[in-house]
Amino acid sequence: MNCFEIENLSLLNNKSEPMTKDDLINLIEEKHSAPFLFLGSGFSKHFLNTPKWDELLQNFAHNHINSYYTRLETRDLCVIAKDVAKEKNDSFWKLPDDDSYKNKIQDKVDSSSFVLKYEISEYLKQYTLTGIEPKYKEEIELLTKINIDGIITTNWDDLAELLFPKFTTYVGQEELIFAPTYNVGEIYKIHGCIHNPSSIVLTSDDYEKYNEKNTYLAAKLTTIFIEHPIIFLGYSIRDKNIQQILSSIVKCLNDVSIHKLQNNLVFIEWNEGESDLFSVEKYDIMMENEIMLPVTRIITNNYKTVFECLQSFKREIPAHLLRIYKKNFYKIIYSENPEKQLCVIDEKKIDTNKEIQFVCGFGAINKYKSAIGYIGLKSINIFKDILFDDGNYEAEKIIINTLPDLRKNTNFIPCYKYLRAVGITDSDSFRNNRLGINFELINDFRCSYSDPAGYINDKTVENVIEENPSWKAVIYLTYMDISNNDLPIILDFCKKYYNDFLIKKEKPNYSSHFKKLICMYDWKKYGW
Repeated sequence: MNCFEIENLSLLNNKSEPMTKDDLINLIEEKHSAPFLFLGSGFSKHFLNTPKWDELLQNFAHNHINSYYTRLETRDLCVIAKDVAKEKNDSFWKLPDDDSYKNKIQDKVDSSSFVLKYEISEYLKQYTLTGIEPKYKEEIELLTKINIDGIITTNWDDLAELLFPKFTTYVGQEELIFAPTYNVGEIYKIHGCIHNPSSIVLTSDDYEKYNEKNTYLAAKLTTIFIEHPIIFLGYSIRDKNIQQILSSIVKCLNDVSIHKLQNNLVFIEWNEGESDLFSVEKYDIMMENEIMLPVTRIITNNYKTVFECLQSFKREIPAHLLRIYKKNFYKIIYSENPEKQLCVIDEKKIDTNKEIQFVCGFGAINKYKSAIGYIGLKSINIFKDILFDDGNYEAEKIIINTLPDLRKNTNFIPCYKYLRAVGITDSDSFRNNRLGINFELINDFRCSYSDPAGYINDKTVENVIEENPSWKAVIYLTYMDISNNDLPIILDFCKKYYNDFLIKKEKPNYSSHFKKLICMYDWKKYGW
């Protein structure tokens, strides 16, 4: 969602240079880096039919939207959102103390705009739950096969995450500015996300705080804009948010660097006109201080043609794997003693050297395909593989080389997924296994807590997750009788909070509880 759009024609140079579809393909093919998608509200509107900004506010406003225009003497929807948020907040706190809705979220209300943000979040979640209409199936298939390095978006919905589930998501300006990002396989939600209502940039106060850090955000984005083609989808070329971002980036650059942006900025503008509309042109945007910013402008009513052009950038390795490689090399190079972590070693010694944490090399794929250092894997690798199923590990090597070492200090390491993969599916096959394993199996994963039976007795898994802070939900879930129908819900919950508990460790006192919950999921899903 964007705050609003402006018709600021004085900033634009209307002279254009026509191009062909082949010109666009050549432009993309000659780039050394894969594109970034910059997604706006029109993208979600197209695929999910989400409401426009004024329509969204009208759904939650106490009065007709025109009453706010006239009373506040402004059509600035951010200012109006602040007023609607205040009305929502006042009404919420007037609810009876025994009101179920009030009891559900009152502990989370941390600002006068939270109630409105929460209700908007719950409303927008229904759009992605309903799903994309079948008529867009071909467009989506093309889009998800494009080689891109990442996504930047001002949208709050989770459509980008659903389309690119293996990408790592950063929510809000704070995470993007301060997190160690790698500019590949990542989604940057710079205006917040419906799964974290407090992060949403909605009111005029939110935008004021956001703009205070705009210079830092621009610096973070500048490298991406120079090194990658940026494909703007769902924005008007006159969108105020984009104008501000581009203006901030231009301020960071000299004339030489601005020239590097040429052919890197591509705006896809939707036009409902005639059928099979697809035109490409060079376009200049007049920025502050009369600086001309060259962009490529595509006007179309068919995203399919656009996505076919973007597929002209070829790469063999998926972006999420490139991110893993880049992240590991980054850690090695920026450590205090990198020379102690880099070595050249004979291939036959790779699997027997316990010190090797990450292996990369060049050679025949079939020859090196299984050269993963299983002995060097850490517990975090196992927990991540249980949730995201992205480790591509050989189960037998995990059981023989990895689990015995990891379970020396704790029994709470997932194992049932790998046991099932090698045919161990019950107590008899475990006792008589051919691999010689005999570690202790655990099927009680309750976290230390006063008996919550009184609370969870009549609760569903959804109730527990919705009614409690994440750390408390983790504990309660380990006490519940989980059915097969509950497993997808628990998996989604664990994926959502994986970074908080195990990577960022924002809740360090509860990371062990979170690990037990993953162990319980592993047992319920794959065990006996």
